Amino acid sequence: MSDSIEVVLSIDAPRARLWAALSLATHLERWQADQAKGTLERGRLRLAWPALGVETELLVVEQEPERRLVLASGRSSVTFELEPDALRVTHDGLEDDDERDGVQSSWLVALRVLEHYVTHHFNKPRSVHWTVTAAPSSAAAVHVFYSDQHALNAWLTRDGSGVGSAGSACEFTLRWGEPVSGRVLANTPGRDLAITWQEQNDSALVFRTLPSPLAAGERILALCWSHWECQKRDEATRRQFEAALAQLKQLLATRGVA
Repeated sequence: MSDSIEVVLSIDAPRARLWAALSLATHLERWQADQAKGTLERGRLRLAWPALGVETELLVVEQEPERRLVLASGRSSVTFELEPDALRVTHDGLEDDDERDGVQSSWLVALRVLEHYVTHHFNKPRSVHWTVTAAPSSAAAVHVFYSDQHALNAWLTRDGSGVGSAGSACEFTLRWGEPVSGRVLANTPGRDLAITWQEQNDSALVFRTLPSPLAAGERILALCWSHWECQKRDEATRRQFEAALAQLKQLLATRGVA
């Protein structure tokens, strides 16, 4: 099997805006990493996700402004190509099936958040809130609890439509009474999904399931909430998300690895 994946997405934004989002640390912090440092001119970019305990340094292998950017880290490399009507991302150097599937899903989600940023919130600082836990489960089982209406009602919502395919509308009420309506940015079957939240300044909610570094039968469950319009710290809602994810962890532990 190939050790690479490719994701192509049509994004209706000026080429200069897209290039800035891909190449400048200040913009990378607004859709990709939670923290970013470095410049293309210096040949290095450092990206970090402190809530996940992840940090990576990327070497700038090749750059052609507003056309092509190649970044490398260890055995893997990522190529961004700005085509006339699309952005093409190729990630090389992947090892096994789980890594390929996870990276493919991760890029689908990231690029949809990129699209949301450059078309709705460009040049506005982002505030990121993570809720993270671990539970014995499989990626496919976790995705059911992220997307199916009845499964969502068991830990996060009390009514609603569930989460459908990318581009579709979604609407539900959170267990503590807050309404959520928006559109589905991405939904990879068996993996991750992302939606917009219109009532919270068109912010974005991303639901991730990641491999656990501690046990093969365990998954990291992560809920990432990104704000651009409003930088306030909504502690009450964050606490509710933490309680909801703790409930999901308990449900998955009761079910066992599925």
